[in-house]
Amino acid sequence: MLVTLRRKYSDTFWFTLLHELGHVLLHKPDRRKVFLDVGGTSAQEDEADAFAASRLLPLEAYTAFVEAGDFSQTAIQSFAARESICPGIVVGRLQKEKIISYRELDHLRVRYEFSAEDFAES
Repeated sequence: MLVTLRRKYSDTFWFTLLHELGHVLLHKPDRRKVFLDVGGTSAQEDEADAFAASRLLPLEAYTAFVEAGDFSQTAIQSFAARESICPGIVVGRLQKEKIISYRELDHLRVRYEFSAEDFAES
C-alpha cells in the first residue's frame, strides 16, 4: 500500500490511509495482483470511503454535531476534544461536505511536510 502527502493536510492523509486500509479489510485483494486507483467511482470505492469516514468520526456523533448547526471554532474544538480527534479533521470533513467553505477555519487543519532529513540514512 502506498499513501502520499497529496494535499499535505492531516485530514486528507488519515482519510486516505483509512480508505486504503478499508480496501484491504473489506475487499480482500489478491496479494499477487497490483491494484492502481486512478480515480472514478465504484461500489468498492464508496465502501472504502464510508469505512474511512466512520473510523475518523463516528457517524452518530458527527451527524448530531452537524444537525446542531454550530460550526464555530469553539464548537468544532469542543466536538473534536469529545471525540479525541484533531479539530482539523472535523474542519476537513465539513469542507469536503460543503457545510463550510474551503477557506473557513482552514487554520485548524494541520499541514504535513517531509524534509530530506526524514529520508537520510542514520
